[in-house]
Amino acid sequence: MAPDTTNIYISYYDDTSHNLKFAVATHFVFPTFTFSTVDSTNDMGQYSSIAAVNDTSVDNGQTVYISYYDATSGDLKLTSSTNSGSPFSVSTVVSSGDVGQFSSIAIVDPTTVFISYFEDAPIASGNKLRMVRSADYGVTFEDPATVDTDQSVGEHNDISLVGTTNVFVSYLDNTAGPGFGGLVCPKHRAELERSIWSSSIQRVSYLRPDSSGPISEWRVPQGRR
Repeated sequence: MAPDTTNIYISYYDDTSHNLKFAVATHFVFPTFTFSTVDSTNDMGQYSSIAAVNDTSVDNGQTVYISYYDATSGDLKLTSSTNSGSPFSVSTVVSSGDVGQFSSIAIVDPTTVFISYFEDAPIASGNKLRMVRSADYGVTFEDPATVDTDQSVGEHNDISLVGTTNVFVSYLDNTAGPGFGGLVCPKHRAELERSIWSSSIQRVSYLRPDSSGPISEWRVPQGRR
């Protein structure tokens, strides 16, 4: 769900029709939702994540983004609307491998979009947590940045922005049992050159039950966060 000052936006997967759907309401106290189908091409819409941002360059002042998984092709997809969800424009973000499950989207401003996602890879190479960035309304994306490749990592990830200088991603690590990871990627505009996009990712915290590590890591009891 992505509320703004006037609307409530919700993206979701219709398990009956296997479509990506969208709901919008214009009243917070007594909301009445209007529903629509965003993508109905084969099996679309699992693991959707939605974000809305004020945009003075469009008529109604709102741009809505939804990232989601194309289960038919195994791709990460993005759809966006500059008119509160009518209509949406659909594009493929990443199509290499089985990518896009557990997607999470965050917006810096109307033009800058970050998406973190899970890459389901063969056992030999290990699953991966990856992240992509667009600086042109999601029209084009930079090459994916690999955040973590420590065997079974990246499910249930969630991306969040703090100010305009840091991106944080939390995620599940199943390598040694249930746990959480935390990473930060500096994204100051002076550091957004592609040459340092991957290398700028730094581990700042890492939580895993019954594990030991350097002082930058700490333990949490099983089942607690």
